[in-house]
Amino acid sequence: MRRDVIPHKVSILYTVDGSFDTGITALKGQKLEIYTAAELARLRIQAGPEHSVSTNWSWVGEGYVYMPNGDILIASRKYNPLIPNARAATKAHREDKEFFLEDKVAAALRDRAQKDPNEAAQSGVLLLRRKKVMAEYQTNCLADEAVPVFLFGDQARPYGAFLRAQGISSIPHYIVEVGYAKKQEQAFGRAFAVDGLLGRSQLSGYYVDLHGVNGRIGGVRSVPAERAARYVRNVPPVR
Repeated sequence: MRRDVIPHKVSILYTVDGSFDTGITALKGQKLEIYTAAELARLRIQAGPEHSVSTNWSWVGEGYVYMPNGDILIASRKYNPLIPNARAATKAHREDKEFFLEDKVAAALRDRAQKDPNEAAQSGVLLLRRKKVMAEYQTNCLADEAVPVFLFGDQARPYGAFLRAQGISSIPHYIVEVGYAKKQEQAFGRAFAVDGLLGRSQLSGYYVDLHGVNGRIGGVRSVPAERAARYVRNVPPVR
């Protein structure tokens, strides 16, 4: 695990390279949660385009759940079923299998799901009908579209401006193909990742390699201003 300082808001960024379950476990060891898409966007704006938090892709706290009828549920960090089951989900991918959800878990998520992104922000789960899914989002409209609004929250508009300043006019949105999802008898979960700026900050809700050694995950801790100097002078390794 690496610890890095983002001076603007005195945020301490922790990043872990490796499999999904390794990263979740390491963050828990520091009493941290994986950062959300909104938190990652905020960090990128604070740190600037050259910082590693902006140049590298990362898994974030939200997760995509694919229903057998073709619908997609985007679960917030609180309701993402992959996080409390990180080891099982990673094991499934290592064995070239899907991480299937128990019927009662999928049903509970579906019951919480809302189509309106503002209502979904309160319920914790966004419902996406396949016909409403967009392949990309214009960065000048992130605050107007359901998926970016749900994922980035109050950071949607400033993050869009940040991306446009880097010459990024649109961000791709990748999901599992509908025919594949409908062939499955149970709902299954996939991790969600946000790419680095060279990858146009693409939104990827289809990751099937949680076991990959090149994965990246992170968390953030804010520190009081009076402690900032100590962190900048001496950032000790995290074991």
